[in-house]
Amino acid sequence: MACWEERTIDLRYRDADGSLTERRVYPLAIVYLDSGTGLLAWCCLRKDFRKFRMSRMDMAEPAHESFRPNRVRLLREYISQMAEEGSNQISSAS
Repeated sequence: MACWEERTIDLRYRDADGSLTERRVYPLAIVYLDSGTGLLAWCCLRKDFRKFRMSRMDMAEPAHESFRPNRVRLLREYISQMAEEGSNQISSAS
């Protein structure tokens, strides 16, 4: 719902080592993987795009802040970054 409404989310998240962090994120998309469900988001703490596994979220609470003016720009940046990483992988494999 927060993705659709373009509202920030406050997360309490456990990383692969079990360390707990609290973050505010801009949810951009929910992704479905073989290993489970994830959230693609802009992380305000890391100032970068991150993928969060739903199974590692201890808490996810919508905040009252909107990121509507930035959503399209962030999605375009993420797609551009993915395309660049893909072409770099192809170049290094040649």
